[in-house]
Amino acid sequence: MLPKYSSKDVRAHTSDNDLWIVIRNTVYDVTSYLEEHPGGIEILKECAGTDATEAFEDVGHSERAWAAMESLMVGELLANERRELVALYQPTYEHVGTVSVLTKKPVMKWLMSLSIKGMWLSLTGALLYKGSHRLLDQARQMRLSNAFWYGFLSSATALSIASTGIGYYLVSIFNASHSVKKYPSRQRASQRVLLGDNSSTANTAILDARAYRKFPLSRKEGISPNVFRFTFALPNPSDSLDLPIGQHVSVRADIDGQSVTRSYTPISNNKDNGVIELIVKIYEQGMLTRYLGSLQVGDELEFRGPIGPMKYRSGLCKHIGMIAGGTGITPMYQLIRAICEDASDNTTVSLLYANNTEEDILLRPELDHWAAKCPTKFNISYVLLHPPREWKHYTGFVTKELLREKMPITALDSKIMMCGPPGMITVMKQYAGELGLEIPGAISKATDRVFVF
Repeated sequence: MLPKYSSKDVRAHTSDNDLWIVIRNTVYDVTSYLEEHPGGIEILKECAGTDATEAFEDVGHSERAWAAMESLMVGELLANERRELVALYQPTYEHVGTVSVLTKKPVMKWLMSLSIKGMWLSLTGALLYKGSHRLLDQARQMRLSNAFWYGFLSSATALSIASTGIGYYLVSIFNASHSVKKYPSRQRASQRVLLGDNSSTANTAILDARAYRKFPLSRKEGISPNVFRFTFALPNPSDSLDLPIGQHVSVRADIDGQSVTRSYTPISNNKDNGVIELIVKIYEQGMLTRYLGSLQVGDELEFRGPIGPMKYRSGLCKHIGMIAGGTGITPMYQLIRAICEDASDNTTVSLLYANNTEEDILLRPELDHWAAKCPTKFNISYVLLHPPREWKHYTGFVTKELLREKMPITALDSKIMMCGPPGMITVMKQYAGELGLEIPGAISKATDRVFVF
């Protein structure tokens, strides 16, 4: 039996040399895992001494991550401090069957009984009617004719049949326990994928949030120095990725006996059937990016998802200010495209996109296309540290004054979104705080005014 700890006990372990967290009422000592954590040390330090269940599950950790956590388990929360748990999302790919919830037909049994009683009541009524004073005076002499009885019985039978038929009809309309088929009260999560005009709807999701699936590389294109556009093929040309706007995927590769994972936001969306597209910058010291750079057409890469707390929807806010650096443009582009493609979405977007040189600007044709097509929705400001001589946009670093000028700092019903190199994001968060905005923690929540991808 595991030792029991209070929340106060857990809060006493918050240093780099002694760091505990709680996940699903279980206490873990993650001190030895700080350096190995794929998401970085800061995320774990942010959760030190707290219940990190929501943050842990928002990221969508794999079965392997759960298995790795077992060795870090040190105890459980006290019974009176345990939180009620919601079942983890585990997609299934089975059709939900229907079940008959009643084997008897009590209503029909009642209707049949009513019909029989009605027939006897009809008989009694007829006898009473015939039993007037004339009938009483002549009872001993009068014999009811065969014609009377034939007519009466025929009418009663017809009435009974009609009552039964009407009863069946009413039951079928109101679903009154007539072999009612009912879906289970809790339907397992599933996703439907359209398979084309001649195919039936399937309940097989392309992505799984808990397990990795392999997709082959179908195209690899260099788009700027050390940056590639990778296109991976889904199982069928008509398959849709079904990735919510704002969320990302995790990719994994086994390199030199070590499992390495990183998160990427696809630039393709659910309208791009049959493919998933990533933009990746190759770093010399990056174990996974070097591996990706070595991939050839036909090689497979493991994916899982959706991952992340942000799920964009039309009407999330009136205005979005975006600050992106380098490959940090990918989650921004995903939102920009979705907003511009939706004529009913009136959200306006202002983007500050910073790079070192002009050739480092990623997705520029696509960004300029949407800025020209939707000028009332989307505007972009490029910032270069080393601009060419004829450069007409902003130069240098993104400053606090530029944020004040371009971002909806004081606007009501607005959000600021950031994605870029860690150093840049640290400075941008500092500027946001100095401008009066609440600075987000290491793990952003969808409700944060300032959201960092």
